[in-house]
Amino acid sequence: MNKYNTDLKEYIKTIFWTLFVAIIVVAIMVIDLRLNVGKKQQSDFHIKELTNISMSLNQLYYLEKQNPNDYMINLKIAFLCEVLKDNAAAKINYEKALKKSNYAPFAVYKAAMFYVSQKKYIDAINLAELLPDYKNKNIFELKARFYTRLADSFLEDGDFVNSVKIHKIALKYAKNTTDDIENKARENFAVAYNKYAEKYIDENDLKHAIQMLQNALEIYPDPYAMYKLGLIYENVDDEKAQRYIEDAYNINPGIINPELYNKLLNKLIKRSREEGEYSKAQFYALKQEN
Repeated sequence: MNKYNTDLKEYIKTIFWTLFVAIIVVAIMVIDLRLNVGKKQQSDFHIKELTNISMSLNQLYYLEKQNPNDYMINLKIAFLCEVLKDNAAAKINYEKALKKSNYAPFAVYKAAMFYVSQKKYIDAINLAELLPDYKNKNIFELKARFYTRLADSFLEDGDFVNSVKIHKIALKYAKNTTDDIENKARENFAVAYNKYAEKYIDENDLKHAIQMLQNALEIYPDPYAMYKLGLIYENVDDEKAQRYIEDAYNINPGIINPELYNKLLNKLIKRSREEGEYSKAQFYALKQEN
C-alpha cells in the first residue's frame, strides 16, 4: 500500500511538472507568435510607406517635367529623397530648387538645413549667409531655426565652443520672432551649457562647471542646471545647495533624488540647532515635512 501511495505521488508529480513545462512552452510560443506578428505588421507598414513614397516621387518627377520652373516640386523631391536616404538625389534637387528660385529664402533655408544634416557646416553657413538682411519676422524665424539646428549639431559632435557661439546667434534672431520660438532657442542654448558643464564635471573642474551652469540659468530656468548646481554645492555650501535643489524641485519634481534631499535637510537642521539658530532649524524641518 505504501509503495502504491509513493508511486501515485510520483505519478502525480510527473504529470504536474509535465503540464507546467507544457504551459510555459505554449506561453513562450504565443508570445513569440505575437512578437512575430507585430514585427511583420511593422515591416509591412514600413514597406507600404516606402512604396507610397516611391509612388509620390514618380508623381513628382512627372510634375517636374510638366512644370519645369516650379522649384517647390524639387524641394518636395529632395525631402522624399532624404527620407529614402538617397542623399545624392536630395542634393541634386536642392541645387535645382536654388537655381530655379534664384535663391529664394525658403529654398536657401531648406538646402542649408540639409547640409547641416550631412555635417557639411561650411556649405550650410555659406548658404545661410545668403538669407536677406531685411527685418522680416519670417526671415528671422528661418535664421533662428537654422542656427539653432546648426548649434545642436555642433553639440552632437561634442564641439561645445562652436555650439555655444552659434546658439548666441540663434537667440539673437529668435528674439524677433514668437515667444514659442524664442523659448525653444533659449531651452536649447541652456542644454548646450549643461552639456558643456558635464565635460568640466568629468574633468573635476568644478569652477568652470559652475560657470557653465550659471550661464545656462541666465538664459533659461533649466531645472537640470539648478539640480546639478545643488549637487556640486552639497559639500561646499549646504544652504546654497538646498536653494538650488528646491528651485529645481519646484519646476520638475521628478528629477530630484528625495533621499539625497532629505539627507541634506537633516544636515542643515542638525547644524542650525548646534549653532543655536532654532528658527532656521525649524524652517528646514518644515521643508522636510512638506
